[in-house]
Amino acid sequence: NTDPAIRLNASLLPVLPRAGRIGLFCQSGAIGRTLMDRLAVRGLGVSTFMSAGNRADVSGNDLLQFWADDPGTDVVLLYLESIGNARKFARLVHAVARVKPVAMVRAGGAEHRHPLGHAVGRTQLPARAAEQVLADCGLVVVDRVADLLDVAAIAAQQPLPGTGPPVVVANSDALATMARNALAAAGLDATRPPVLLPRSATADELTAAVDAAARDAGLVLVVHVPGADTTASATEGPWRLDQDVPVVAVLPGSPGPRPGPPGVPVFQDIEDAVLSLAHLSRLAQWRRGQADRVALPPTALAPVHLAAGRQSGAALADQLADAGLTPRLRVTAAAGGLAWRVRLTTDPLYGPVVCVGVDDPVAEVLGDRSWRLAPVSAAGALEMIAGLGARSTVLPDPVDAEDVATAADLVAAVSRWYLDVPGLAGLDLRDVRVDRGEATVSDVVAEVLDHAAVAEPDVRRLREVPVAGR
Repeated sequence: NTDPAIRLNASLLPVLPRAGRIGLFCQSGAIGRTLMDRLAVRGLGVSTFMSAGNRADVSGNDLLQFWADDPGTDVVLLYLESIGNARKFARLVHAVARVKPVAMVRAGGAEHRHPLGHAVGRTQLPARAAEQVLADCGLVVVDRVADLLDVAAIAAQQPLPGTGPPVVVANSDALATMARNALAAAGLDATRPPVLLPRSATADELTAAVDAAARDAGLVLVVHVPGADTTASATEGPWRLDQDVPVVAVLPGSPGPRPGPPGVPVFQDIEDAVLSLAHLSRLAQWRRGQADRVALPPTALAPVHLAAGRQSGAALADQLADAGLTPRLRVTAAAGGLAWRVRLTTDPLYGPVVCVGVDDPVAEVLGDRSWRLAPVSAAGALEMIAGLGARSTVLPDPVDAEDVATAADLVAAVSRWYLDVPGLAGLDLRDVRVDRGEATVSDVVAEVLDHAAVAEPDVRRLREVPVAGR
């Protein structure tokens, strides 16, 4: 803890790290020390750092709860080799990410080996589904430690991207083209023409160009290479920036990092800078979407009790519809129009998860499915449908807004059924057709456990250990 009032170093680090506003949780002591060294090289400091090993009594979830209210921490970084209580983790990340960026590089997964001593549950979700579930919580997930540090360098010094398009400010047309290509490859808008400056541009000219670009941009990417007859002084600033969108500099052309203006993250490679900006742009978009989501109202229905075991057929769908769980769902033979598939499953790691996609074998093989933690609101279900690849290839154009809204209502209702049907572990609605505000289904299968509720995952508990001689 680098707080001047505490200054605690109970770690393997030889000296107290530089003070900063980054909270770092790491399961591996060796990786933790490496991360601390690399943060220091970038001029970044930490508020608190913990290496928890195999989490005998303190976990990443505990630190997330601490950092949520810690005034000295603005950015949270996680290096996780496994996730213990994933349901609680997702809830905590969702709460923290609304106010502070949370970024994670994950060393373990469903198909990866874990270090010795990690006895953890494994998800049954496809890899892409797990990514969607975590992304819906606002978590920034990266593949490499270097990517984690890149995201931290921007998030700790700059605001999140705004709603405007990215703008490239460069003193080379070739570098500007590379930057715009990288933006497009990362899924960002690359339509805005770049602002081109001469190689001899001064710091004042660069400052003016960046300030002008930031007025209606979502982010500003500065790409600068010194000319043969100039120095790098134009990028050493200060630039006297006054903007509320992130400004990131790419200063290539030297074997080591070139100094940049204070407070502006500096990268050597365009692709690294753009990848980090894309991660943070998605986080900013997620936050804006959270403000638009409507809270789920509490259920007022009496629980619907189904017999334990596997059930299928029209009778089950009728029973669910008659109970008022889905007032616009009825059972019928297959009709015309597009067929949907809606599923509710209980994953051993993440808990109740809802899935929607086109009921088509090709879409199934391609993994064109949207997954979210249950329950979801109707607005969240609309986001799920909008994220389907079939949205632009299979669905009719123009899409009937009422039919899409009905499908979203059905997805939202199904996502709540595990609350209304005690013991419901899985539900699969196939061949769901939507027409003029009404949903029909011809195939339904449910899995119901023989106890009153789906069990929570293992949680940490103190237990009495017998001691010899007592």
